[in-house]
Amino acid sequence: MTAIPQDRRVSMGLNGDLYFSNVLVQDGQKDYSCNARFQFTHTIQQKNPFTLKFQPMEPYNDTSYNASDPYGGRKVAESKPTFLSPSGNESSKMVLRDEQLLLECIAAGLPTPIIKWFKRGGDLPAQKVKFENYNKTLKILSVSEEDGGNYVCMAVNRLGSFHHSINVQVEAAPYWLDRPTNLVLAPEENGRLVCRANGNPKPNIQWLINGEPIESTAFFRL
Repeated sequence: MTAIPQDRRVSMGLNGDLYFSNVLVQDGQKDYSCNARFQFTHTIQQKNPFTLKFQPMEPYNDTSYNASDPYGGRKVAESKPTFLSPSGNESSKMVLRDEQLLLECIAAGLPTPIIKWFKRGGDLPAQKVKFENYNKTLKILSVSEEDGGNYVCMAVNRLGSFHHSINVQVEAAPYWLDRPTNLVLAPEENGRLVCRANGNPKPNIQWLINGEPIESTAFFRL
């Protein structure tokens, strides 16, 4: 078994699928195999081999054309970029605060498209963003609320361009802005207990005394 080399044209997506931006003669094989490895049990599950057939097109009339080229001496129509993944013009993604954000765009077209990334209404956070898999994957390791917004991936070749918008929403479990601390007071002395938290959606804050809501206690009614 030999791992399939990946480049701008050939990609394994985050979902495990194998994508070809355009197909060459050399891609026609009988033994494509998908293996799933389970790390904790150290076992590998293998599916039956797949066959990919290269469909020839009309040959050139020019007899001097080199039939050993990547397209087998056949006419190949160039094409504008389209997206293999994700589909359509728009999609959305939800990610939790402090988790990893992965956005992926894989394009088809000939010549093989180049992928570029933008963020509407602002710049990409250069200190946090990493690009992988020949710019097809955008990664932010620790997401914060300001990383939410509309991201655009654009596929470009010499025939044109195509873009896809991904609306990223960052949600967060409640977290402390100011963590409550113990307070020691003398009789008749005033004091203040601080409880400041944030989250998305906005959390509700409730005070309790000995496990009971403060508004139901005799202390609160006084």
